[in-house]
Amino acid sequence: MKKGMFNKLWILSIILTIMILAGFVPIADAEWDDATYPGSTITSDKVGIGTTSEPTKALEVNGDASFSEGVSIITTNQKSLGIMNTVNTDGLYRFNTIAASITGMLDGATTGSVTGLSARLILSNTEPTAAGLVAADYTAQLGRYGTSGITDVDFIIGAKYTLNRRYDNTRDYNIAESYGFYANLEEGGTAGTAVNVTNHYHNYLRDPGNLTKVRIDNLYGMYLTKMASGINNNYGIVLDGDGEGADIVFGEDQETKLYGKAGDFIIDTSGKVGIGTESPEEILHVAGNIQGDGKINAKYQDLAEWLMTTKDLTPGTVVMIDTEKIDHVIQSDREYNTLVAGVVSATPGILLGEEGKDKAIIAHTGRVKVKVDTSYGEIKTGDLLVTSPAKGYAMKADRSKLEPGMLLGKALQPLAEGQKGKVLALITLQ
Repeated sequence: MKKGMFNKLWILSIILTIMILAGFVPIADAEWDDATYPGSTITSDKVGIGTTSEPTKALEVNGDASFSEGVSIITTNQKSLGIMNTVNTDGLYRFNTIAASITGMLDGATTGSVTGLSARLILSNTEPTAAGLVAADYTAQLGRYGTSGITDVDFIIGAKYTLNRRYDNTRDYNIAESYGFYANLEEGGTAGTAVNVTNHYHNYLRDPGNLTKVRIDNLYGMYLTKMASGINNNYGIVLDGDGEGADIVFGEDQETKLYGKAGDFIIDTSGKVGIGTESPEEILHVAGNIQGDGKINAKYQDLAEWLMTTKDLTPGTVVMIDTEKIDHVIQSDREYNTLVAGVVSATPGILLGEEGKDKAIIAHTGRVKVKVDTSYGEIKTGDLLVTSPAKGYAMKADRSKLEPGMLLGKALQPLAEGQKGKVLALITLQ
């Protein structure tokens, strides 16, 4: 071949290649039909790999795909990207196990991180036309149009996180922190104007309103179960938790705690409430002053206090001031005693003072059961009561013998003559 003819063919081949790449010259359809990729087809504008018919999309893959590098999918017409794993049976699409599964693996490296699924939405600098920005939206839609009958669903999970150690793995993993859900609010630099967020809801459960077709037996805004083993400290919900300011801990070993600079609040595992103390000894234990602007309602109606005594005193015993000891009481031992100090109470409505092994609960006012001896006269409702010669007992008073300081109270129920027993009395020491 002559050199001039060769140059002409070379120039022609270049021109033809440019025209093919520019789309002026169509490429004839081609097929791969071997054992590895049966039925694969390439046309002028569509590619089918593993397909059994001519592809209808720009790229159709019938089979698994493996990528050694990252995959970027860019859409310029604001269309969505959907991933669906379905089985078409009888004209109906049914999910086959998992709609979309993404696995990230970090192996053989000492440092690094893996993100299983990451979604980022960027709001442009121009004025947006959309009212909201949603990073991830999950909807569990039940049923199709025109269907009837009953379908039983075991559970629906909006988002599920599982920390799993494989059964055949003998390695120990030390994980500093694990987050089921993590919301990170960042400023992203100091330049530019501020981002003003009116309300930030870390978890928000919207009021469903008046439901007529959906019935919810139990609605839990947040439900946490206690793990019985493998947990050193079980915290259900923690707000800050550094012990300073307004810190709240719900569910610490089934306890509720509120820490603040003014004191602590706790509801322990036995149901006792402590204010100003983490170790309540009663149903309500307040370590500090109490101010009440309303009523105090109690089942029992006497006011009593802890007083020192040298002997065990049973409920209903009438006591007097012990003149041989400071701040002590003993059972009364004489009639018309001006040293009368009250009655031993079994269940006081209000109890003052501190408990002690050498102390007794003495009622000073209110209604309480009192030991009486009617050997000195029948007691009728409304009779005045004073101390009797019998130790620890009261009797009906003779008004002519009364002097200031002798009156114990008034009988609120009768007792026949010649008996020893207890009557309900209104204690009014005078």
